[in-house]
This record gives sequence, C-alpha cells and structure tokens, in this order.
Amino acid sequence: MIRQCLLTTPRPINAAFFDNVTIPMPVSANYRRIVEMTYGVKEEQLYRVCNGKNKKTCGYWENIQTKAKVESGKTTYNKNKKALIIKKILRTDFGIYYTQNSRYEKSTFDSRNSSDTPTPHEISGLLLPILNSDSKNVSFTQQCNVQQ
Repeated sequence: MIRQCLLTTPRPINAAFFDNVTIPMPVSANYRRIVEMTYGVKEEQLYRVCNGKNKKTCGYWENIQTKAKVESGKTTYNKNKKALIIKKILRTDFGIYYTQNSRYEKSTFDSRNSSDTPTPHEISGLLLPILNSDSKNVSFTQQCNVQQ
C-alpha cells in the first residue's frame, strides 16, 4: 500500500531557539498556527498581516479562544520572499503553520531533536494530527489516495 500524499508533503523546517526562521507561505491576510504551549495542551493562534488599515489588531499572534496576545518571536510577512519570517524563534513558536483557509500548511521543529521524524506526542507533524481521548491513536485530517 502506498500513500501518495506522503510523497508530496513538504519537509518540516528545523530550527533552534533564537534562530531567525523563514517559512514559505502564500500571500494571505491572516495566518494560523497550532502550537503546544504546555505539554499536551494545544492552542490555535491567529496572526493578522498589517495592511495600513488594521494597525491596532495586526502584527502579533493572538490566542483564538481568549483573544489575548501570545509571547512569540517577532513575526512579519515578506511579500517579495512570499514567506513568514520569525526572528528569534521561541519554544512557543514551534508548531504547524497554515493559511486562513487551511489549504497550505508548514511545520516547524526544534532542531535539537536528533530525528527528522517527530514522535507522536509532539505538536508538529507532516500532517495535522487529531489526538483521540486516549492520546495513543492518531488520525490525520489530510485524506490520501491509497494504492494497493
């Protein structure tokens, strides 16, 4: 059995704490990420790109549920490079990044992990994991064409 989607999934970005990271992303007004703020607790966050009309609500990561600002590395979007740039990445910046419409996603990993493949309990992954209540069975949101 071959899962075609695994062959085309982009490689994650490895980075160390306080590195400057460039995450290739298409142009969008908003970006989202899922990060693990504390062990086992995942949080969705929103970033609004500044456009001149939204000065009070742009340029920072915001918790979707509480609407509070989240501590993170300085994040900007570079239109020429078509990339999110995070300066001095923090532990809270490692996770899965995607566009507002969830059609494009990219993962970041802590480079101190010696393996290229993340362990199941990590927030980041090549596919967006949904952990079941027992946290051992992992299903993925991306659908794959299976060949036998």
